[in-house]
Amino acid sequence: MENEDEESPWFHRVYIRRKIVDFSPVLLNKCLGNRAATSTSVFSDDVSEDYDATALELTGVVDKVWPATSNLNVSNLTSKYFCLYMVAVHNWIPSTNNTVVTKEMATLLYCLGAR
Repeated sequence: MENEDEESPWFHRVYIRRKIVDFSPVLLNKCLGNRAATSTSVFSDDVSEDYDATALELTGVVDKVWPATSNLNVSNLTSKYFCLYMVAVHNWIPSTNNTVVTKEMATLLYCLGAR
């Protein structure tokens, strides 16, 4: 597409109702009040690799450490994180195994719910 080329005049711009509107990640983050991204990571820099803390947050107090099997059971999630999990597994990180939460999914859920 033409708007994917950085040299194009349409780069980060869209045409809506006879108007050209700037539409970029920087502008969206500014409107939402998010701080500017300092890395190319999908997840923010303040998300640590401490999966024990992530497990504690996602399960309430059921799992105080990340399981040795490397996946959390969905049944241990709090109601809030279970609802987020169902949305995520159907839309963002599809999986045929809906009984476990992988580390990637746990990181996404933590980013969505712990804010």
